[in-house]
Amino acid sequence: MVVRRASDNRIVVDTVISVTPGLDEYNLAAPVIIGSADEQFLVTLTAFQGDVELFSSPPIPTRATRVDAAGNPVGGAAAGAVSTTIARTYSDPGATATSVEIEPGQVVLGAGGGIMYEDPSNMDDLAAIVSEPGSCSGSGFQDIIADVPGLTDGVSSATDLGFNSLINNHICFADWADWLSPSLEIPASAGGPYTTGLYGTWGAGRIVLAGPDQDYHSESDGSLTEMNQFQLLINVLKWVGRLVG
Repeated sequence: MVVRRASDNRIVVDTVISVTPGLDEYNLAAPVIIGSADEQFLVTLTAFQGDVELFSSPPIPTRATRVDAAGNPVGGAAAGAVSTTIARTYSDPGATATSVEIEPGQVVLGAGGGIMYEDPSNMDDLAAIVSEPGSCSGSGFQDIIADVPGLTDGVSSATDLGFNSLINNHICFADWADWLSPSLEIPASAGGPYTTGLYGTWGAGRIVLAGPDQDYHSESDGSLTEMNQFQLLINVLKWVGRLVG
């Protein structure tokens, strides 16, 4: 808030006042030295949210309230305080709009939420963040290659089990964005190495990309492989929802 003396445009107050966003009205005040009871001032208000300027008002004419050393209006409470009401009505672009249309852009992920992606026919949709290798394997002999709290807890690797840890595989990944990391792999002993699982955090959201289709082959009371896949499915759902990890 900047206060200028109307008679000579001289700045008498230049201050920052912190307010709570979202209120219907704010009472703003700052002390000034006045030469007469009817002296006029010009107040300019500029609102910021961090470093972003939300609006700046034109100079608003007003006058000060005379107060004593204790801050009480001179003449007692009956004298009252002079206040100037400033209505701020949005008049920037879109102020008269009755509807808004948003064209789809090249956005791959929005901040927030959870995503589980398992569809080899739509890999082109994720070309901005991941690509496929020239060859792949459908083997279910897969190893956990990253200890990710909440995501890999309780899931066994095929190398440790001595047999397939997951039923099969549908997608392999070659290159990926730097905010993604590998979590699953078909090892060299099973014809790899092929990366079959990725995970990452982008903004406030999380994503898991998986070659095995947990949702189809999981069984909570099936074979050891099916139960292992069920554990991975539960972990994925909890992890992308930020319930774990």
